[in-house]
Amino acid sequence: MSFSLPSSKRIILHIGPPKTGSSAIQKFLLDNGTFLQQKGIYYPPHSIDKNGISSGNQDAILAHNDKGELVINRDKITALLNTFRMSNANILLLSSEAFFKRANTLIRLLPNCEAIAFVRTPLDFVESIYNQSVKRHFVTDKMRLPKALGTYQLDKLAELIDKNKEKKVRLLAYSQNNNGVDAVGTFVQALDKSIPVPVAKQKINTSYCHEALQFKRLINSFRLASLDFDIDRVLQAYNPDTRSYTYIPPQIYKQYFSEALQALKDFCNKYPVDGGQSLVDELKASTPFVYKEQCLTGEELASIIEFFKRESLTTYLELRAALMKQIACSSDAKLIRQAIVDQNLKNRWSLYAQIVFARGIKWRQKFK
Repeated sequence: MSFSLPSSKRIILHIGPPKTGSSAIQKFLLDNGTFLQQKGIYYPPHSIDKNGISSGNQDAILAHNDKGELVINRDKITALLNTFRMSNANILLLSSEAFFKRANTLIRLLPNCEAIAFVRTPLDFVESIYNQSVKRHFVTDKMRLPKALGTYQLDKLAELIDKNKEKKVRLLAYSQNNNGVDAVGTFVQALDKSIPVPVAKQKINTSYCHEALQFKRLINSFRLASLDFDIDRVLQAYNPDTRSYTYIPPQIYKQYFSEALQALKDFCNKYPVDGGQSLVDELKASTPFVYKEQCLTGEELASIIEFFKRESLTTYLELRAALMKQIACSSDAKLIRQAIVDQNLKNRWSLYAQIVFARGIKWRQKFK
């Protein structure tokens, strides 16, 4: 089955890649759907969680097969294109990091289609992807460092361009210092220069500080899925000024830095990247973050526990109640369980009474 659109209508496919601000971009697009429609841009609505995180338009054209694998769904594409044809919009904008691995197929399958992707230094991906796996996917292992720095994202983008020379693929630099413009502003400017650059009101999917990440890594071993959202919300707010850290030892960091700089320079020399030279210069001028061991001291753990009590007593008490029923599977997990559970409560029933009391306070404050 082939798909077609009038020449006056085109599709823009934002493919990420992961860890380049996609959640914040999608939140902005959702919040400004009416304004985008006035600009002739149709961005299909999608669900979003309480933290502002979503899979974007993944479900608009993809579906899970019998094996649970995410695959391109032609029936969904047909329905979406019919909606687009009947609309007054001349641009169908689709955004999802799930499109990144399937971009080669999608850019050929979707009619009048072009792609937008961010380019980020390979050095950033090593820890960003690991940190995300701890935050969202219950990873409990410490970060394992490869012998050589990977360049998967750059390689996939190069493959996309080389195999689709007749298609337009626009590359944007994911810069930490783009004249005060974040990823959302960079994307919006690339989409339509007449759209005002947004001022960030809320950070989406913010990184954990070192202590919060190690706490989450250890708590993950208990698989507290029902509390994961509330735990994540508290940990994102915990900020003892240790966000500029690295788990890469200095000697290995030096090696990775050299490999990242060369790979980024080669890529930007071969392919046109909006802001590419600034991205290279930014990496050249960067200095390593403070190296941290992947562990949690007693003082750091005590500080997080006290923060839980202040930030969300309900979450803290529910966490304690859940850990009372769990058996620690490692010495580190045993210590964190002991620190949270072994408090001056006479029995489990008193803990449940405190939870009910805390929930009542929270409920009354909500409706004041």
